[in-house]
Amino acid sequence: MDPVASKSGSDSVELPFHPGTLARALASRWLTILLIVCLAAAGGVAAGRFLGKRTYESGTLLHYRPLSSGRPSTPDATILSFLNQVKIPLNLDETRRRLELPVSLAGLGAAIDIKVAKNTTVLDLRATWTDPDTAAAIANTLADVFLANWFDSQIDEVGRMHKKALEEGQTLQVQADALAKTISEVEDRVKREITDQERDVKRIHPSDRANRLRAEIQEDRAARASGANLDAAQKELDRLKTLAAQEYVSQSQVERAQALVDREKVFAQDSDRIQQWKKQIEAAEGQAYTPQATASPSAFLLQATRLRAIDLANQQVAQAETRDRIEGGLQEARSALESYRKPDATPESRRQSRIALNGLLSRVLATRPEGGMEFEVVAEAVPPTLPVKSTRKLVGAAAGVGLLALGLLALLASELFRRTLRSPGDAKARLRFPVLGSLPVAKSTGPTNVALDEAIRTLARHVRREVPGWGVRIGVASASHGEGRTRIVRGLAACLAKRGERVLRVDLPAPGAVLSIDEPCGLSDLFMDESLPLSHAIHVDPADGLPVLGPGRMELEPDLLGTRRMGWILDEAVAAHDVILLDLPPMLPRSDAGLALSKCDGVVFVVLADSTPVDVARRALRVLEDDGGKVVGVVLNRASERYRNLGTLEDA
Repeated sequence: MDPVASKSGSDSVELPFHPGTLARALASRWLTILLIVCLAAAGGVAAGRFLGKRTYESGTLLHYRPLSSGRPSTPDATILSFLNQVKIPLNLDETRRRLELPVSLAGLGAAIDIKVAKNTTVLDLRATWTDPDTAAAIANTLADVFLANWFDSQIDEVGRMHKKALEEGQTLQVQADALAKTISEVEDRVKREITDQERDVKRIHPSDRANRLRAEIQEDRAARASGANLDAAQKELDRLKTLAAQEYVSQSQVERAQALVDREKVFAQDSDRIQQWKKQIEAAEGQAYTPQATASPSAFLLQATRLRAIDLANQQVAQAETRDRIEGGLQEARSALESYRKPDATPESRRQSRIALNGLLSRVLATRPEGGMEFEVVAEAVPPTLPVKSTRKLVGAAAGVGLLALGLLALLASELFRRTLRSPGDAKARLRFPVLGSLPVAKSTGPTNVALDEAIRTLARHVRREVPGWGVRIGVASASHGEGRTRIVRGLAACLAKRGERVLRVDLPAPGAVLSIDEPCGLSDLFMDESLPLSHAIHVDPADGLPVLGPGRMELEPDLLGTRRMGWILDEAVAAHDVILLDLPPMLPRSDAGLALSKCDGVVFVVLADSTPVDVARRALRVLEDDGGKVVGVVLNRASERYRNLGTLEDA
C-alpha cells in the first residue's frame, strides 16, 4: 500500500510531480525561456521568409475593336468568345515553354484570370505568381502568344479571301471569253442578215420610205442625246486623268470613267447618217425608189452583248485591283507576323509589328460584308511592387508559435523527467513516501548555522513522531556514499540528547572501509570476542560528547551484520538507552545491513538533493523494504534555498 495514501486515507489522485517545484524551476530558468523565445522568433521570421509565399498580380489590357468598311462598328458579344480562346492549352503550353516555368498546364491556367470590363470591349488578362517579374512576364507573354495565334488565324482568313479572289478572276475571265465568242458569232450573223436583206429587198412606195426615214431620224436624235452624254463623260474622263496625274484620285476611277466613255460611244457612233437620210427623204418624195437595206434584227443583240462585255471588263479591272491589294497585304502580314514571333524580339519591335499587322489586316478584312476586327494592347503588364496576398506573417507566426511550444515543451519535459529531486514536494510526489525533513546546505559549522540547526530539530521532531516510545532503534540509510547520512545521524543524536533522551549512535561499517588499529574498540571487537561487554565497545565522541558504538579496529564481514549476534548486541544496547541511531551502510549495489534492518523500528532514508537519481533512490527503497526495513520517511539533504520549503513536511 502507498505509505502516503495509507497515512492520509485520501482517495485523491496525486500528480507524479510537484507543481510548485516545477513552477519554481521554470521561473529560475528565465534566461533559457528568453533564449527559447528569441530562437522561436528568429525561427518564425526565417520560416516566414523562406517558407511563406507572397502572391503578386499583374495584368495586360487588350482592346478589341470590330471594323466594317474601315470604320469601327458597334461592339457586340464577340469579345466574350475570346475569354475561352486566351487560355487554351496551346497558348498556355507556348507561354510555359517561353518562360521555362516548372509548372503544369493546370497550375498555369489556375494562375491566370481573364475578365471583361463591364460595358466595354477590353480584355483584362491577369496573372498571379509568387514573383512580381514572373507575374508580369506571364501576362505579357500570354498576350503575345494569343495575339500571334489570333493574327495567324486572321492571315488564314486573308489567304482564303485571296484564294476566293483568284477563283472570281478566273470566273470573270471565262465569262469574258464566252462574251467575246458570242460577240464574234453575232457580228457574223448581222453581216449575213444585211447581205440577205440587200439581196431580197423589194421596192416600196416613196412615201413609205420617207416615213421609215423619219422614224430612223427620231432614233438618231435619241442617239444624239446619247452623244451629249458622251461629251459629258469625255469631259469627266479628262478631269479625272488630270487629277490622277496629281495623285488625287486612284487609277481605278480613271479606268471606270474610260469604260463609261466607251459605252456612250456605242450609242453615238451612227449620228453622222442623218444627213444622208434627209437627202433620201427629199429624193423619195413624188417618186419611187429602191430603198437601202435596213438595220439587221441581230444588231440590237450585238449592241447589248457589247455593253455587257464592257461591264464585265470593268468588273475584271475592279476585281484585279482587289486581288492585288489582298495579295500585297497577305505577303506583308506574313512578314510582320514572322518578326512578331521571333523569340529575341524586343518589346518595341513587337509593338511595331503588332501595329503593322493590325493596319494591314484591318484594311483587307474591313472590305468584307461582315467587316473585320483588331486588337490593341492598351497597357502592358509591369512588375507590381506590393503583393496582393502574403502568407509570410501567417507562416512566420505559426512557425514561431510552434517552435516556442516545442522549446517550452522540451524545457517542461526536461523538468518533468528530471532524474534528481530538488524539493520536499518533489520527493514526496516522486518517491511516494512522507518527507520528514529538508536540510539546507551547511554554510558553516557550529551554532552559527541557525537554519541548519532548526531544520535538524524539525527533522528530529518528525522522526520521533513516526517512531515514538523508548528503547527504539532508528536506522538512517541512503542509496550510496556521500549523501550526508552520517551528518544527519550526528545531528539527530545531538538534537535528541538536548531533549533529554539517552542516545547511542551505532556506526555500522561500510563495505571496503579502511580501519586502523588505533581506532577505539567497537562493533567488530564485539564480534571477535563475545566475552567483551558492550560497555567496553562504547566510547564518547569528543566532537559532540555523545556515546558511540564504532565499527571497531578490525574489518567486519558484511554477512555478520545479519547474524543473531548483531540482534543481541542491539537488544543489549536498547536496555541502556532510549534511542539507538544506526548509521546503516549504503543500500546499493547491495544491502549489507541484514538483520539490523529487521531489528529497526523505523528507517529514515536520506536523499541528496539535486544529485541522487530518482530511479536509484527508488531501487534503494525497494531493497530496504525487501530486507525487512520499515521506511518511515525521507530526508532531503543539502536542498537549495530556492526549493527547500516547497512542499508540506509531515508535521505532527
